[in-house]
Formats: sequence, structure tokens, C-alpha cells
Amino acid sequence: MTGQQATSEDGREERVVVIERLACVRSALFLILEHQPDLVIAGDRDSADGLIDYLSAVRATILLLDWSLAGPDPARLLQQVRTHCPGLLIIILSTRPEHHRDSLLAGAHAFICKGDEPATALKLIRSLVRR
Repeated sequence: MTGQQATSEDGREERVVVIERLACVRSALFLILEHQPDLVIAGDRDSADGLIDYLSAVRATILLLDWSLAGPDPARLLQQVRTHCPGLLIIILSTRPEHHRDSLLAGAHAFICKGDEPATALKLIRSLVRR
């Protein structure tokens, strides 16, 4: 699912990729993101297979990644993504708040609990973009 092109106040297009195993969570994220004039849904998948090539192909600037898809060594996957896509903002998604600390230590820029209010998630994404 992809959205329309958009630009932020400074003219930068923010291209969001959602890697999430649950279709209902992807759909909820799309509903939140597709109404944001400065964010574009650049792509989505239900697996992290071939993630780095995919991120490059769709020119992603923001990655929303389901922590459970990061594999047996999430730190390694995040290190690879940061190496190959150095400007990419990585936000981990999880139903388990205890993954917050581990995801940040592994190299994520931020963490969103899937139970958080949509406004909280959007505020977090915007604060990262403004940095």
C-alpha cells in the first residue's frame, strides 16, 4: 500500500516503510499515516527478508519495524540497516514494553508500544523528523 507524495515544512519528503507481521496493525498504521500531509507510505511488508535492498529500492526515510521480525539477533539486523541506510530513522514496534530498552540499545532511534494512542505515535515520529 502506498500513499501520495508529500513534503514536510522544510520541503523534505518523509517516506515511511512499515515492516509488521500483523495485517491489522499495518492497516491501523496506514489509517494514521495516510492523512498526514508530510508523510508518505512508501511500502510495507510482513517480513524482514531482504529488508536492506527493499529500503533502498523504495527510498525510505523512516522505518517502522516490528521487533518480533528482527530475528534471533535484532541488534545485528539493526546494525546492518544503520550501516547500509545511515540516514534512516528506525522506530521499533512491539506489544511488549520491556522491548523498549533492548531496541534502543540495539540501535533503534525510538520505540512505539503497539498499545499506545495513535497521537502518541505520531508525536514521536514528528519529533524524530524535526531533529
